[in-house]
Amino acid sequence: MIASNSSRSARAFSSRTHQNHAADSAAHCGSSSNSGVRSTPRELYRAQGFPDNYVIDRGHDGRKLSNKAQVMMVGNSVSPWPMAALIRANMLEDKDDQMEEAA
Repeated sequence: MIASNSSRSARAFSSRTHQNHAADSAAHCGSSSNSGVRSTPRELYRAQGFPDNYVIDRGHDGRKLSNKAQVMMVGNSVSPWPMAALIRANMLEDKDDQMEEAA
């Protein structure tokens, strides 16, 4: 019986430790180091290639977004520069295909 109680305690401790680690990871989202210095949401958007006039502090409905929400959104964003490069590459490919069809 003692072994089963201790294994339950170990599982509960492990579960709590995992939950605490997950919460810590979410709290440090955007962290640039373990020293507690964090990048601001604006810095993260700049690093992704978004211009400074890109609105990041308000939602589509005008409601103010928390810093955490802003960081979560930049992590799920599509940066404009790689997207523009993909569009250009596809346009060139389409143009080449059209030239081949015409020949």
